[in-house]
Amino acid sequence: MATQQFKQKKVSSMVIEVNKINAVNNSSSSSPSPSLSPNASDSSSAIPQSVDASILEDAGEALKHWESDFNKKLTPKLRKIAIEAYIIHYSKNRGIRREDLVGRLGYSSTYAKKIMYECKNNKLLTPLEGHKQGRFKEYFLPTEIDRFIEKQSSNGKKGESLDHSQLSVIQILINEITGRKPTFHKLMIHVMMDHTDDFPWEDGDNDCTGFGKDYNLLTKENGWIVKSQKNKAKVKSFKLENKRSCTIQVYPNGKLIVILECSYRPFKLHETDGCREFFGSIGKIELILSQQFRQHSIVPPHGEWLLKEYDRDITIPESELIEKYPYITQWYSKEGIKIKAVGHVFQAYGKIMPICGKCLRFEENVSIKDDIPLEQGIKDAIKKPFAIVTAFELLKNKNNDKTTTADVA
Repeated sequence: MATQQFKQKKVSSMVIEVNKINAVNNSSSSSPSPSLSPNASDSSSAIPQSVDASILEDAGEALKHWESDFNKKLTPKLRKIAIEAYIIHYSKNRGIRREDLVGRLGYSSTYAKKIMYECKNNKLLTPLEGHKQGRFKEYFLPTEIDRFIEKQSSNGKKGESLDHSQLSVIQILINEITGRKPTFHKLMIHVMMDHTDDFPWEDGDNDCTGFGKDYNLLTKENGWIVKSQKNKAKVKSFKLENKRSCTIQVYPNGKLIVILECSYRPFKLHETDGCREFFGSIGKIELILSQQFRQHSIVPPHGEWLLKEYDRDITIPESELIEKYPYITQWYSKEGIKIKAVGHVFQAYGKIMPICGKCLRFEENVSIKDDIPLEQGIKDAIKKPFAIVTAFELLKNKNNDKTTTADVA
């Protein structure tokens, strides 16, 4: 009930914000000021009289992700522009332009140019190469570029087509990444066993009870190896299914770390079948744990397990890239690179996959500081924007700033 009230409150506040925008626009259109230059003939300048509450709620989520990724708090002014950009994106299927700040928000042309630069410098809005109206570029929220590209790729924009040969390599990579859904591999899960018996105790101590007794039963003869005498974690790997396995680390204090490894067969968690496969693997891990600790302790249900870390990737077959961009003949490389940006570490490297052969993989490692239950963590991971797009956009914009000083906002 509390969550529902919070959502209603959040949506209501955003409706008020949009109504303020409408009020400014209506007053400016009825009594235009000499300093304003609204394009009355452009139907796209008309502000929607009603905005679906779900769009406003989604806009709030997008801005929350942006604030989290960039560790910044939006000012009311920039938040208003961001909401307007989101509305234009989903109602007009395009990015926000400088003329929108004039025609829709009532800004003067000079101030609209200034505030657009501010949005660009704050990484709140980023231009998408190949999309402009006249000399004005279209700008998007970094969290929404991938959805726009995906929609363009699936439906096509009538009357428009991008000349791929005119795009930079970075922009090509951005377009390819944002047009695909990431897959997930190497998920790290924490499980806390009941260790109410006296602790600490020594390995092999026959006087311990409960979990301690089960810990002592994990012997080298059974495949368990102590890799560090400092933390005394016992480690063993188990095969789950084809090209999927898990490694279990058992610590004397009752903590278990389960690493689900499936780099060659990652989970497609954006798809129903992919989620079903994932929780099927979780069920197998649950069975393995119950077999290993069946005598003296109880394994908590997976609803109490915590998702602490995961890798997600976009893996693109080289054959697809060569076919689409024939003027670039070499994509695959055994050498990899690391990119550090927006508080994240990314990797780009070549990988030979079982079916597709040579591929180019873009990978992001995500760590979770808070104690998030496994199921909720998966839901959050699916919704979380792929931050490598923002990193590439920052790199592209940085290169552009070095080569030109006359960029029109």
